[in-house]
Amino acid sequence: LLNCFFSCKTINKLLPTLHGFLVFLEPKQAPVFDIKPESIDVPFGESADFECHVTGAQPIHITWSKDGREIRTGGNFNITFTANTAHLRVLRVGKGDSGQYTCQASNEAGKDFCSAQLSVKEPPKFIKKPEALRFVKQGDTVQLECKISGTPEIRIVWYKNEQALQASDRLHMSFVDSVATLTILGASAADAGDYICEAHNSAGTASCSTSVTVKGQHMALHSTRIPGCHACSWLHIPLLLQQLLAAGPVSLQLLLHLSAAVFKQQRSGRKQWWVFSTVQQSFPHLSI
Repeated sequence: LLNCFFSCKTINKLLPTLHGFLVFLEPKQAPVFDIKPESIDVPFGESADFECHVTGAQPIHITWSKDGREIRTGGNFNITFTANTAHLRVLRVGKGDSGQYTCQASNEAGKDFCSAQLSVKEPPKFIKKPEALRFVKQGDTVQLECKISGTPEIRIVWYKNEQALQASDRLHMSFVDSVATLTILGASAADAGDYICEAHNSAGTASCSTSVTVKGQHMALHSTRIPGCHACSWLHIPLLLQQLLAAGPVSLQLLLHLSAAVFKQQRSGRKQWWVFSTVQQSFPHLSI
């Protein structure tokens, strides 16, 4: 409080009088945040709320900013100031909404600031996946690779035929710069199978898969010809499948593709060689 003494003199010809009085002046109080917002982690697509309480002489003016740039009510933001409580809501958070949010309160006497951090939790998403089908020769080095986005930190688990894999002298696993890699040294027939890369974080889980077929040597198929015809008969498909199986592990995708081609050829009535040319075009490593 400021104490001020004022005096005045009343002039009267008969009796001059001196009057005095004391005035107490209360200075305006600058804003002070007594309750500050808290930093939060919010899943992608949900809303985020920041709230703080300020004291000080009215009127108080409130502004919000993100990473130093002022934001206003409208679009993805809703700002209110009621009963000295400032509130900011981000209606639907996206990856670009992560950052530092600052509330400033100001009046004639001064100003105050408070800040909090918003981190958007983004579930894993595969940006790049390994090819669905891999054919490798025995003894080759096999590298399965995929790129994954998401926050916060992602944990990677590799599976072979639904069994979790562990790193070893032959199996190397890494996750660097958002790229997950599984390397198999000296591939053998035992390494053939279905591989799954599974990515986890606190926001969710995602996975992708590939099938690996290991061949000991170049695989050749020999089909039986129909006498007097230069085309293969779909009736000899069982024999061809036996040759496939005898040559080494065969992926389910290859068998399904061959079966689908046969079924389509039967329905269309086209020449039998179409079946085998289709398989050969799709799998150029095969010799038919």
